Amino acid sequence: MKMYFVRLFIGVAVILGVGAAVFAAPSLEKKQWRVELKEAGGTVPQFIDRFRFEGKNFASVIFERKGFLASSYSSSEKGDGSIAWEAKQQSKDNGDIAWQGELQGDTMTGTLVWKQPDGKTAQYAMYGSAVVPEEGEASAPETPTASEKSTASDASESASESAPAAKSSWGCSLVR
Repeated sequence: MKMYFVRLFIGVAVILGVGAAVFAAPSLEKKQWRVELKEAGGTVPQFIDRFRFEGKNFASVIFERKGFLASSYSSSEKGDGSIAWEAKQQSKDNGDIAWQGELQGDTMTGTLVWKQPDGKTAQYAMYGSAVVPEEGEASAPETPTASEKSTASDASESASESAPAAKSSWGCSLVR
């Protein structure tokens, strides 16, 4: 009789474990997204961007080029199974940006508010979907945070300048 309860307990634990894995919420971590950013009220994308979530950091290809380094993001699961997230980034030359997004299935929606140094604020609507890396394309390289970049720049100054720099071919600024 005792063996029966042990087997029953193990069976229930296995079923609950499999059920939790099957119904687990989608995750942002180690994923890349292709998004279009349109000015609020606009119909034509201003930017076509690719961003990623990795190691609790968020990075945007377009805005990395504008000096906005990878930064931490926060996320929370909503009652309907979607994930809400937000990230804030700063650039010494280009101001501050605040991202807010929601992942529902494979669809990413949200907003971007860019406070520029001249005092202007630009607001963008965001819409996109998950990206599956193409064959032969490695996953996106890790993006250094601001503190890691300053340490790395000291080390890179002493490195050979003949080594080619790794550049991402993604990210398209259609207007700016």
